[in-house]
Amino acid sequence: MRGLREGTRHWVLEAPCEGFFNLRQLRIVPIDWVMYQVKEFLHTKRYSTCQAYGHTANSKECKFVTPFCGCCGLRHNTRSCRKDELCCINCAESNRNRGTNYKIRHRSIGKESLPCYNKEVTAYRKTRTIFSINNSIFENIQFPYNITTESSNEPLKILQIKLAKAKEVTNQLHLTASTIKPDIILVQEQCSNNNGIPGIPQTWKTFSSSNQKAAILIPSSKL
Repeated sequence: MRGLREGTRHWVLEAPCEGFFNLRQLRIVPIDWVMYQVKEFLHTKRYSTCQAYGHTANSKECKFVTPFCGCCGLRHNTRSCRKDELCCINCAESNRNRGTNYKIRHRSIGKESLPCYNKEVTAYRKTRTIFSINNSIFENIQFPYNITTESSNEPLKILQIKLAKAKEVTNQLHLTASTIKPDIILVQEQCSNNNGIPGIPQTWKTFSSSNQKAAILIPSSKL
């Protein structure tokens, strides 16, 4: 993606769970003897016409045709703005419609400290399921049991699989588990039915995320 400064680019990379948490703490990564800043990519939506968060032009949810300026908040395109006084249309609309008391003398774009932006980030994080067994970090998931084995010297066998919401693949998962015999199965994009996973034996312990996009399955009786 094009950066704010001329000649700069932003790269969006995907990392394993453990590496993601390490990079988020370090905030820098060396590439060819050059240090680059790293931060979590938050895929928030904002429509450049009305400046509001939560939708884009393709969603067809916006009722405004005439644009709002991202600098002064008036009804003209942001690029053609020549006014010195700043006004955030998002914070102004929130104060008028929701009774909030946000400061409005700032731009509607380019400020990550804006209350409306932070609200959108909070809503976006609730749709993500992030967990790391090595770091014992769990978000948006209830996992009331401790992971222990009968013998401390016996390693856990963990199977990670992406089911792509395919019902046939989900139904065959128990056959795969009977062959590999994993202790824990980490699944993504599973086919769900009534907040459950079809084809899973009732003896398995199942812990699904709140958005039903990921789950932890424990077929082993040792845990």
